[in-house]
Amino acid sequence: MEQNFDSILTLVITVLMVASMWRIFVKAGKPGWAAIIPYYNLFVLIQVSMRPVWLIVFFIPTFTFSLLAIVLNPSTLLGLLGPLIFIKPILDVIALVAYVFVAHGLAKAFGKGMLDTFGFVILAPIWYPMYAFGGETYRGNQTQSAPSASTPQMPSNDQSHPL
Repeated sequence: MEQNFDSILTLVITVLMVASMWRIFVKAGKPGWAAIIPYYNLFVLIQVSMRPVWLIVFFIPTFTFSLLAIVLNPSTLLGLLGPLIFIKPILDVIALVAYVFVAHGLAKAFGKGMLDTFGFVILAPIWYPMYAFGGETYRGNQTQSAPSASTPQMPSNDQSHPL
């Protein structure tokens, strides 16, 4: 009975996260269907968070290990990967650090700061839906593209002034 509850809860959280990523991608002007394709959804999430896309190399080993663990039974996985299985915790820590970097970029893309980075990392099943279905607006890098006050502006060729 407990295993059924765990499976149902996992399915509900997965569907919620996919739907939330779909909406966030759409808010960012990316295709929503990218949320349902493994690895490509990471690529798009990294783009949406305005981080360099090469960061995906830090996620690939961890997600590949996880997918293999779902598909293969534990003894086959251990036999196939052998001693490599013991580096998985190290790869997980590297992926976590990369995800914090991506989560901070995502928070900044919505005009938020460190508190929301914490929310995306620790409370993802709550934070992603808040941003996806709430009133949050994706700003991207608008704050970086606006000219600063110190940037000299070219005079316009407007003939409406009297001089």
